Amino acid sequence: MNIGKRFMLKKCTEIQNIEKFMQTYFSLLYTLTNDSNNIYNVKQEFEDDMSSMEESNINNIMEDLSFENLDVSRDHARADYNLTDEEINLAEEQSRNEILNSSILSDFNAIVNISRNNTDAELNNIESFNFISYWLASMDNGTDEYFPPDICWGFKDCVLHCLSSLYNLFAEEQVPDLDMIQNIIMSLDDIATNLFLNQNITLKELVSVMENFNFTVTDLMKLNPFCSTAPVFRHDVRNITAVNGSKVSFSCDAVGDPQPDVWWFKDGKIIAGEDKAYLEISNIGPEDEAAYHCVVGNVVANLSSNEAWLTVVGNIVSDSDKSNGTENYLRNVLIGLAATVFIGFGIAVLYIIQRKNRHNCITPVDTKDDDKMAAKSSECPDIFELQNKPNY
Repeated sequence: MNIGKRFMLKKCTEIQNIEKFMQTYFSLLYTLTNDSNNIYNVKQEFEDDMSSMEESNINNIMEDLSFENLDVSRDHARADYNLTDEEINLAEEQSRNEILNSSILSDFNAIVNISRNNTDAELNNIESFNFISYWLASMDNGTDEYFPPDICWGFKDCVLHCLSSLYNLFAEEQVPDLDMIQNIIMSLDDIATNLFLNQNITLKELVSVMENFNFTVTDLMKLNPFCSTAPVFRHDVRNITAVNGSKVSFSCDAVGDPQPDVWWFKDGKIIAGEDKAYLEISNIGPEDEAAYHCVVGNVVANLSSNEAWLTVVGNIVSDSDKSNGTENYLRNVLIGLAATVFIGFGIAVLYIIQRKNRHNCITPVDTKDDDKMAAKSSECPDIFELQNKPNY
């Protein structure tokens, strides 16, 4: 392992120990205060539910109590029970009075008041309880699990040591998001200082402070550069052979933590503006034939890939050339087809003529007619000779 990697590993181990210590101990205070604060939430829900059951609201409900609201038909009461409107109204009024004077309502209101008083008493006890003092006293034991006694002694001393170490870890370091990291450390410092000096903070305020503290520590862990890993190539950059005028793409497949930056090179010279994982070249030509490679890097190290060659061959067939080639092909096919038909027609005509002449030659003529015999002999010498050949 080289010196740079050993240095990064040392800082990584140190900052991970600090983060683990602060998250463990401050999360205990958050859990304690948040569980207690939930009582406030329960009380609020209880009050919201009871608000609709106040006596004034019940009286309003009773005033609206009627046969119609209870889906009882006055016509049904008149027809089946022979009740007059006056008797029906009197029955409604008696029902209202019985409900309002019932012991159920008074017992219910008594239970509600008792619950409110108990909740208020518990909330008063919570408010009077000093969570920070209790937390600080409980945290003094166990710090040696993270730091030896010669480094810090007791919880407060170890928290101050953590903050001081965080400042030193990032002092004069050129790492990504350095300003943000330093602001996060200052925020943690402010929160811890206020907790140690201001122990009269209310429970709700304390819950909010602890939520902010936990989020801040989480942000610091995400931005921690010292536990980064060096880039590693998952695949080589591959050679490409392509047709002149086409489009090609080289891939620089590397991973790391944080994700490495990328630079592309052509014949050893950096290609300006090319910082993506893919290098695309459109309409390639002979001037693009070269050796290409990429370099990837993060806060840990830089790494160079293998060289890959781009070879350009031939010419790409354009769409217009393809269209012209298709037209020429069809034209040649039609010409050939026409020539074949013409030749075939000529042969057929010659065959018909020959058949006609042969028919004329074999047609008998008067052998005593010297003129006709002379004409036949001239037109069909072979057949005439055969026909007139003497038999022996």
